[in-house]
Amino acid sequence: MLEICLIVFMGFLIYQFFNIKNKIGSFIEKNKEKEVSPKEYQLYLLFFSITIIVIEIINEIFKLRPHSLLYVNLTIGGLILLFYYLAIKIEYLRNKISVFFISIFILFTGHIAHNIIIQPHDIVPIIALLITFYFSYSVLRPIKIYWYYTGALFLFHIINLAFDFIPMKSSVLLLTYSLVIFVINQVKYAIFLNTRDNFRFTNEIVHKGSSLTIASNKKGELIFCSESILEILGYTPDEVMGMGFWQLTEDPDFISEQFLDQYQDNILYTRKLKCKNGDYKYIQWKDKRFSEDLFIGIGQDITEQIKLHDQYKNLIQTAADIIFEIDTDGNFTFINEFAFSVLHYTEKEVISKHYANFIHPAHRKKVADFYKNLEEKEFNHDTIEFPILKKNGDAIWISQKVIIRKNDMGDTIGFAGIARDITELKNNEKEKRIRLEKIEAYTLSTKKLSTTDFSHYESLNSVINFIIEEAAVSKASRISFWKYYNNTIICKNIYSRDKSDVYYKEVMDKASYPIYFETLENKTVINASDVFNKLETSEFQKAYFIKNKIQSMLDVPIFFNGKLAGVVCFESTIKKGNGIMRTLIMPALLLT
Repeated sequence: MLEICLIVFMGFLIYQFFNIKNKIGSFIEKNKEKEVSPKEYQLYLLFFSITIIVIEIINEIFKLRPHSLLYVNLTIGGLILLFYYLAIKIEYLRNKISVFFISIFILFTGHIAHNIIIQPHDIVPIIALLITFYFSYSVLRPIKIYWYYTGALFLFHIINLAFDFIPMKSSVLLLTYSLVIFVINQVKYAIFLNTRDNFRFTNEIVHKGSSLTIASNKKGELIFCSESILEILGYTPDEVMGMGFWQLTEDPDFISEQFLDQYQDNILYTRKLKCKNGDYKYIQWKDKRFSEDLFIGIGQDITEQIKLHDQYKNLIQTAADIIFEIDTDGNFTFINEFAFSVLHYTEKEVISKHYANFIHPAHRKKVADFYKNLEEKEFNHDTIEFPILKKNGDAIWISQKVIIRKNDMGDTIGFAGIARDITELKNNEKEKRIRLEKIEAYTLSTKKLSTTDFSHYESLNSVINFIIEEAAVSKASRISFWKYYNNTIICKNIYSRDKSDVYYKEVMDKASYPIYFETLENKTVINASDVFNKLETSEFQKAYFIKNKIQSMLDVPIFFNGKLAGVVCFESTIKKGNGIMRTLIMPALLLT
């Protein structure tokens, strides 16, 4: 019969042993912290009662005691087990269970001490007292109760030694091993104090730090939330327990049914969460799977960084310059919207493409050397000018400044640059250079004319031809001299780049071109960069300009003794700007 009872209670003990975790619950559940101590003492009661029963049955089966205490200890164990089940049902007993257990533990210790005295030759009570003293440190709380308990136990040993209630050998053994157990428990207490300080430090970081820590089960229900949520989002930990966090913060990306499917370990991601005051904050999360049904998430408030990033992004995207980033291989990793609008490429056509694809072929080596020297000599903010190609093939000149981008280790990870369109400036410089070249050519031509001895020329006509040819430094398509006589002008001399004489000895009269003749008689130079949009030349459009493909014209009247003697005419088959046309006046003066 006893063997059957032993098997039953051993099976019950093993069953309860494997259910300890479920009975205690998760250590991290914030809202159940107050239940940890009652549940712990409930388990103490359960296993204490079962252990008493099992040990006493074993003692009886193997006749370890000289006098049986089976019924007494089975009764004690049974009553404690009954009290355990009553505590589960009755809230008052459950709330006070730690007090009841400590009382039962101390009373049971007294029962063991009584057995030592009345049965001095029974070794079981001596072993039971030592085991009880060893575990007393773990179950007697606060620690002050343990000190009282220890003091009372050593007082019991001293009385035994003084009055010989038990054999001297038993008293010495009890005292000696009690001292060993006391030292072991004292070491455990010192370790506990250190662990408690570490726990307090960690707890302070978790609850008072700048990060937000949450824990959830596999359904996504929160079972823990750090107190820092109050400062970050404005909610209390109790408000966000269960599904409250997702409902209050209005996280659109959370789907409870797909929580496990979407979960990724140690991955950084950012969520936009609603605060209690209605504002929104950006929290950057990193999750860790702690166990099968426990997921830890640590979040950092990066709202200010996001705002700064957006401001920086807006500044870049609205800038009237090309702003870009390339990696160490020369491939574009970023380019702003202004660049796309200027160059007419799409993002897909630029990102991950090499910068050389967008540079005029004649300047690619120059730019490659620039980047190479930039990295080798670490020249920051160096400037380089070169033409880049738009999508339609047109070239625009840019002035580019570049800096080296480095990581925290000091390694180069790419380049960032800003480029400004200087096409107009380059064109102005080109026009200025061309103008200076022309002026230099005019100066040389003037010097040649002023030092030439025209007395050796056979006729005035040959002199005029020589002067017209010298005036060809103007780069005009045709230069001609028209002699004025009796309200008509006749082409007497002509120099043409294509060697044609399309209107040599052609005659024009005042009756056919009154506006033109009136302008010349008023000593006015006719400067027409576009002959089709000039009043003074409007009479020639069909009969003259279209026929001879003339686009620009400069006519300079020549007066002799105050009277109109002729006209020097510079004609071009391409349009010329006003600045360029004005430079034609100088060679015209050579003929006046």
